[in-house]
Amino acid sequence: MLAGHLDSASPELRAAARLSYALHNQALAILEGGSFDPVAATESIATLDRALGENFMQQISQLTKRAV
Repeated sequence: MLAGHLDSASPELRAAARLSYALHNQALAILEGGSFDPVAATESIATLDRALGENFMQQISQLTKRAV
């Protein structure tokens, strides 16, 4: 749904949209009563990091360490 709007968006917004899309299926599974697959979610984020040159995995790791 966002694809048509991302061409003119900032690089940060495009990266955020891709991160959201990467986790969409995991969120949908939970909403439908399924389970969350942390391995699949981690692989999706790692793939996105490599493709975009981002560091989402590192940022998430830092945030979860602070929350504990």
